[in-house]
Amino acid sequence: MQYIKVKEIDPQEQQLQIASLWHSAFGDSCEYVRSFIEKCRHKSVLAVFSENKIVSMLFLIDCEFKAQRGKYVYAVCTDEKYRRRGFAAALISEAKKCAGGFLCLIPADEQLKKYYAEMGFEEKLCGEEVKKNITFFENKEITQDLFEGSRLNVLTAMFYFR
Repeated sequence: MQYIKVKEIDPQEQQLQIASLWHSAFGDSCEYVRSFIEKCRHKSVLAVFSENKIVSMLFLIDCEFKAQRGKYVYAVCTDEKYRRRGFAAALISEAKKCAGGFLCLIPADEQLKKYYAEMGFEEKLCGEEVKKNITFFENKEITQDLFEGSRLNVLTAMFYFR
């Protein structure tokens, strides 16, 4: 397996590249992404580059669960031309190192639920319990956005505990 270099980046400095990759992966407008970057205050971004271009990334958002601090994994994506090379796995592996007490995420679909389970994440919360038990330190608009995007019939939160 090849070594994949993961870097923490400044989202303000890399805003255009982040917005472009996010748009191609999720379809959100570049304006929405710029607004998210500006309004979400307690975040960091990990990325993989190829030829000075971001080809894979994820956001880590500060959160709390049962009075323990951790990170919420959000907007994990890889440029279509770079998929199946282990970039997302490398990002998650690096995220585990800076997670605090835990990482959590809401998978978008069943396939991602299986993928994250293979990476050591376990289902801990379902339905309304998700929103009741995960606390973000963000405004109401950003908090609402963080809980959206799942196509699962029942909202599910998965956790990785250190």
